[in-house]
Amino acid sequence: MTEESIDAIQVIEATIRNCQKSQLKFVAGSAQFTLLKNRLYALEVGRDLLNGYTDITVEALVEAQAPIESIIHKTEKALSNQKKTSPVIKRMTLLLAAMTAVQTAIINQLSAKKTPH
Repeated sequence: MTEESIDAIQVIEATIRNCQKSQLKFVAGSAQFTLLKNRLYALEVGRDLLNGYTDITVEALVEAQAPIESIIHKTEKALSNQKKTSPVIKRMTLLLAAMTAVQTAIINQLSAKKTPH
């Protein structure tokens, strides 16, 4: 496992913890609760992929794509609105790198599952 993968997994695990804490603030079934539930699922799939698990179903990979793309989009937008000296930039840059690694892993895994062995 590369150092980049290890760093990405650490960022993902921290993000999972933050989402779990946030989810407690919302009522089950509310839009925010569902958004966090879907995001948590996608983050867990991404973490598993980066940890080398390959037995993830095509359905799980496809389901994880949209939340990961959403995190990437929102992080890029937030980064573009930050001042260059903002202390938030490093955290956002690490999150963006981790989500990009997950997105790439999902795409690679989907390609591998569609290609006959």
